[in-house]
Amino acid sequence: MPQTKNSQRRTKREYKRWLDYGIFWLLALTTVFTGVAAYYTRQQFLVADETKLRQLRAYVTLKEFVQKPITDESGKVVKWRLVTKWQNTGDTPTRNLTTWTAKGIFESGIPADFDCAKPENVPVGHTSVMGPDTELGASPIFIPVEALDGLKNKVGKILIWGRIDYWDVFEDTPSRHTAFCAELVIEGDFTQPQGTPLGFLSYPKCNSND
Repeated sequence: MPQTKNSQRRTKREYKRWLDYGIFWLLALTTVFTGVAAYYTRQQFLVADETKLRQLRAYVTLKEFVQKPITDESGKVVKWRLVTKWQNTGDTPTRNLTTWTAKGIFESGIPADFDCAKPENVPVGHTSVMGPDTELGASPIFIPVEALDGLKNKVGKILIWGRIDYWDVFEDTPSRHTAFCAELVIEGDFTQPQGTPLGFLSYPKCNSND
Protein backbone atom coordinates (compact mmCIF):
# COMPACT_ATOMS: atom_id res chain seq x y z
CA MET A 1 0.00 0.00 0.00
CA PRO A 2 1.57 3.33 -1.04
CA GLN A 3 2.54 5.82 1.74
CA THR A 4 0.61 9.02 2.06
CA LYS A 5 2.29 12.39 2.08
CA ASN A 6 1.75 12.69 5.89
CA SER A 7 3.37 9.35 6.59
CA GLN A 8 6.27 10.25 4.32
CA ARG A 9 6.79 13.50 6.28
CA ARG A 10 6.68 11.57 9.60
CA THR A 11 9.25 9.14 8.29
CA LYS A 12 11.58 11.97 7.27
CA ARG A 13 11.17 13.67 10.68
CA GLU A 14 11.91 10.44 12.54
CA TYR A 15 14.92 9.81 10.33
CA LYS A 16 16.21 13.34 10.98
CA ARG A 17 15.62 12.94 14.74
CA TRP A 18 17.62 9.73 14.88
CA LEU A 19 20.32 11.33 12.75
CA ASP A 20 20.50 14.26 15.23
CA TYR A 21 20.74 11.80 18.12
CA GLY A 22 23.54 9.99 16.36
CA ILE A 23 25.48 13.19 15.69
CA PHE A 24 25.00 14.32 19.29
CA TRP A 25 26.35 11.08 20.77
CA LEU A 26 29.19 11.03 18.28
CA LEU A 27 30.23 14.54 19.33
CA ALA A 28 29.85 13.64 23.02
CA LEU A 29 32.03 10.55 22.68
CA THR A 30 34.58 12.49 20.65
CA THR A 31 34.76 15.13 23.41
CA VAL A 32 35.23 12.45 26.10
CA PHE A 33 37.92 10.62 24.16
CA THR A 34 39.71 13.90 23.39
CA GLY A 35 39.67 14.84 27.09
CA VAL A 36 41.01 11.44 28.13
CA ALA A 37 43.76 11.62 25.51
CA ALA A 38 44.72 15.14 26.65
CA TYR A 39 44.86 13.99 30.29
CA TYR A 40 47.16 11.07 29.56
CA THR A 41 49.32 13.21 27.31
CA ARG A 42 49.78 15.72 30.13
CA GLN A 43 50.57 12.91 32.56
CA GLN A 44 53.26 11.69 30.19
CA PHE A 45 54.74 15.20 30.03
CA LEU A 46 54.70 15.44 33.85
CA VAL A 47 56.41 12.07 34.22
CA ALA A 48 58.99 13.03 31.60
CA ASP A 49 59.62 16.34 33.39
CA GLU A 50 59.98 14.61 36.76
CA THR A 51 62.37 12.09 35.25
CA LYS A 52 64.44 14.92 33.78
CA LEU A 53 64.64 16.64 37.19
CA ARG A 54 65.76 13.40 38.84
CA GLN A 55 68.46 12.96 36.22
CA LEU A 56 69.75 16.53 36.40
CA ARG A 57 69.33 17.42 40.10
CA ALA A 58 72.19 17.71 42.57
CA TYR A 59 73.03 14.58 44.59
CA VAL A 60 75.24 15.30 47.60
CA THR A 61 76.54 12.20 49.34
CA LEU A 62 79.22 11.28 51.86
CA LYS A 63 82.47 10.40 50.11
CA GLU A 64 85.01 9.73 52.86
CA PHE A 65 86.56 10.76 56.15
CA VAL A 66 89.98 12.36 55.78
CA GLN A 67 92.21 11.71 58.79
CA LYS A 68 95.37 13.55 59.71
CA PRO A 69 97.58 13.33 62.83
CA ILE A 70 98.24 16.37 65.01
CA THR A 71 101.58 16.29 66.81
CA ASP A 72 103.19 18.31 69.57
CA GLU A 73 106.59 19.98 69.39
CA SER A 74 108.38 16.71 70.02
CA GLY A 75 106.58 14.96 67.15
CA LYS A 76 104.34 12.92 69.41
CA VAL A 77 100.81 12.33 68.10
CA VAL A 78 98.35 13.96 70.50
CA LYS A 79 95.11 13.80 68.49
CA TRP A 80 93.64 13.02 65.09
CA ARG A 81 91.90 15.51 62.85
CA LEU A 82 88.88 14.17 60.94
CA VAL A 83 87.21 15.98 58.05
CA THR A 84 83.96 14.79 56.52
CA LYS A 85 84.26 14.98 52.72
CA TRP A 86 81.03 15.48 50.76
CA GLN A 87 80.61 15.09 46.99
CA ASN A 88 78.02 16.31 44.50
CA THR A 89 77.58 13.55 41.96
CA GLY A 90 74.69 15.31 40.20
CA ASP A 91 74.70 17.39 37.03
CA THR A 92 73.64 20.72 38.57
CA PRO A 93 74.81 22.84 41.53
CA THR A 94 73.17 23.19 44.93
CA ARG A 95 71.62 26.25 46.56
CA ASN A 96 71.64 27.34 50.23
CA LEU A 97 73.83 24.47 51.41
CA THR A 98 74.53 24.00 55.12
CA THR A 99 76.51 21.27 56.87
CA TRP A 100 77.79 20.26 60.31
CA THR A 101 79.68 17.40 61.93
CA ALA A 102 79.76 16.31 65.58
CA LYS A 103 81.54 13.73 67.72
CA GLY A 104 80.61 11.83 70.83
CA ILE A 105 83.04 10.07 73.17
CA PHE A 106 80.93 7.73 75.31
CA GLU A 107 83.04 6.21 78.06
CA SER A 108 80.12 4.18 79.43
CA GLY A 109 78.68 3.16 76.09
CA ILE A 110 76.25 4.83 73.72
CA PRO A 111 73.06 5.99 75.49
CA ALA A 112 69.87 4.21 74.47
CA ASP A 113 68.21 7.55 73.68
CA PHE A 114 71.00 8.79 71.41
CA ASP A 115 69.27 10.50 68.46
CA CYS A 116 72.07 12.11 66.40
CA ALA A 117 70.83 15.63 67.11
CA LYS A 118 73.19 18.55 66.51
CA PRO A 119 74.87 19.62 69.77
CA GLU A 120 74.40 23.29 70.61
CA ASN A 121 78.14 24.01 70.52
CA VAL A 122 78.61 22.61 67.00
CA PRO A 123 78.79 25.34 64.33
CA VAL A 124 76.87 25.16 61.06
CA GLY A 125 78.84 25.83 57.91
CA HIS A 126 77.13 27.77 55.11
CA THR A 127 78.03 27.41 51.44
CA SER A 128 75.59 28.83 48.91
CA VAL A 129 76.73 26.78 45.92
CA MET A 130 78.36 23.39 45.46
CA GLY A 131 78.96 22.73 41.80
CA PRO A 132 78.44 19.44 39.98
CA ASP A 133 81.22 16.87 40.30
CA THR A 134 82.87 18.79 43.15
CA GLU A 135 83.82 18.02 46.75
CA LEU A 136 83.38 19.90 50.00
CA GLY A 137 85.06 19.40 53.35
CA ALA A 138 83.08 20.09 56.52
CA SER A 139 84.54 21.67 59.65
CA PRO A 140 87.08 19.31 61.25
CA ILE A 141 86.62 17.43 64.49
CA PHE A 142 89.44 16.22 66.73
CA ILE A 143 89.78 12.91 68.56
CA PRO A 144 92.41 12.88 71.37
CA VAL A 145 94.77 9.93 71.61
CA GLU A 146 93.54 9.24 75.15
CA ALA A 147 90.06 8.51 73.79
CA LEU A 148 91.53 6.23 71.14
CA ASP A 149 93.46 4.40 73.86
CA GLY A 150 90.18 3.70 75.62
CA LEU A 151 88.62 2.52 72.36
CA LYS A 152 91.57 0.20 71.76
CA ASN A 153 91.12 -1.26 75.25
CA LYS A 154 87.39 -1.69 74.59
CA VAL A 155 86.40 1.05 77.00
CA GLY A 156 83.53 3.11 75.63
CA LYS A 157 82.54 4.06 72.10
CA ILE A 158 83.25 6.96 69.74
CA LEU A 159 80.71 8.17 67.21
CA ILE A 160 80.85 10.87 64.60
CA TRP A 161 77.69 12.09 62.91
CA GLY A 162 76.56 14.95 60.74
CA ARG A 163 74.20 16.27 58.14
CA ILE A 164 74.15 18.33 54.97
CA ASP A 165 71.05 20.22 53.75
CA TYR A 166 70.64 21.88 50.38
CA TRP A 167 68.22 22.88 47.63
CA ASP A 168 68.19 22.13 43.92
CA VAL A 169 68.54 24.92 41.39
CA PHE A 170 65.10 24.03 40.03
CA GLU A 171 62.02 25.91 41.16
CA ASP A 172 59.28 24.27 43.21
CA THR A 173 61.43 21.36 44.39
CA PRO A 174 61.78 20.29 48.02
CA SER A 175 64.87 20.66 50.17
CA ARG A 176 67.32 17.74 50.17
CA HIS A 177 69.54 16.25 52.85
CA THR A 178 72.02 13.52 53.61
CA ALA A 179 72.71 12.42 57.20
CA PHE A 180 75.24 9.93 58.52
CA CYS A 181 76.46 8.36 61.73
CA ALA A 182 79.57 6.21 62.00
CA GLU A 183 81.32 4.35 64.80
CA LEU A 184 85.11 4.63 65.02
CA VAL A 185 87.20 1.46 65.10
CA ILE A 186 90.94 1.04 65.46
CA GLU A 187 92.64 -0.40 62.38
CA GLY A 188 96.24 0.66 62.90
CA ASP A 189 98.76 2.34 65.20
CA PHE A 190 97.28 5.76 66.00
CA THR A 191 100.36 6.75 67.98
CA GLN A 192 102.38 7.02 64.78
CA PRO A 193 101.90 9.91 62.33
CA GLN A 194 101.80 7.69 59.26
CA GLY A 195 98.90 5.88 57.65
CA THR A 196 95.18 5.87 58.33
CA PRO A 197 94.67 4.00 61.60
CA LEU A 198 90.98 4.80 62.04
CA GLY A 199 88.09 2.91 60.45
CA PHE A 200 84.44 3.83 60.29
CA LEU A 201 81.46 1.50 60.65
CA SER A 202 77.98 2.66 59.70
CA TYR A 203 75.91 3.07 62.86
CA PRO A 204 72.41 1.52 62.69
CA LYS A 205 70.68 4.84 63.35
CA CYS A 206 70.57 8.25 61.66
CA ASN A 207 71.74 7.38 58.15
CA SER A 208 69.38 8.84 55.55
CA ASN A 209 69.15 10.87 52.35
CA ASP A 210 66.64 12.16 49.81
